[in-house]
Amino acid sequence: MSDTALSVPEYDPTPIFEHFRGSYGSELLTVAVAHFDLFRLLAEAPLKLETLGERLGLAERPCVVLTTALRAMG
Repeated sequence: MSDTALSVPEYDPTPIFEHFRGSYGSELLTVAVAHFDLFRLLAEAPLKLETLGERLGLAERPCVVLTTALRAMG
């Protein structure tokens, strides 16, 4: 093992990340439905990510975060 290799953490942080993801996931879903009316917009026609961001008034990074989270939710 090299000097730059990562060591295995003593504790598994997965439950913390799952809690964090769950908390923000419901907020992102609420924003997508109630504020952006995202699913109606996508039902009209498929959109490229750049176009979707423009229609929602979102910069690239927030649009990527929103769509990635929604895809992860299925």
